[in-house]
Amino acid sequence: SQAGVLILGVFSFEAAGVEGSLLLSLAYGLAGAGLLFSIGFIVEHTQTAFMLRLGGLFDSHTAIGLLFLISAFSTMAMPGTPGFNAALLLIEGVVEKNGWIIALLIGIGNFLAAAFLLWAFQRVFLVNAQRSVKANHRSQSVLHERLITVIISGLLIATGFYSAPWRALINTATGTIGKYFDFRSTIYHDDLINNNANPDVDEVIDPPGESGDNIAPLLQDNAVNEKGAQHE
Repeated sequence: SQAGVLILGVFSFEAAGVEGSLLLSLAYGLAGAGLLFSIGFIVEHTQTAFMLRLGGLFDSHTAIGLLFLISAFSTMAMPGTPGFNAALLLIEGVVEKNGWIIALLIGIGNFLAAAFLLWAFQRVFLVNAQRSVKANHRSQSVLHERLITVIISGLLIATGFYSAPWRALINTATGTIGKYFDFRSTIYHDDLINNNANPDVDEVIDPPGESGDNIAPLLQDNAVNEKGAQHE
């Protein structure tokens, strides 16, 4: 479903959709790394990935639980994570191109993904296990878990609350792509991207037709002025 959402954003051929897809790719990459690390830590400690044998791990493995939960929130596009800002941009572009039906389907898919991730978190970390599993505790392993949890969670939260540098970088790439495709306009206005963004990068991409119409009269006026100067 994630790949499908990214494809819809890119092939909307709208600046907002493409920018949202690129930012969402970053969010999914960080969140996916967090989920995979948390699952790997669980297998390392319990020697199993079978969910029916797991349960009640949050008290003994709090760092793993927090890493899984924050990564899941980013995948669900919750506010405060980079997935939220990216999803808003992507849906804006999809609505401009395809209408609300496709956007509604994206919302339903995200709701189902959120339901599964929250159920998995409850089943593995909160509910008591149906079968007891011997947990393996090693100080070196716990140190690595906490370090990775701090790094990935910090990146997700920081990017969610302050995404202006990433948006400016993505907007530059989108501006280059917009030279070859008819992007209507970007929604990166100053009030949306933050005042700290680079004003040289954060500019509206005009459609080729409109920009050409604006330049043509100026060229004609210049030509008339040059002819008048030659006659004088």
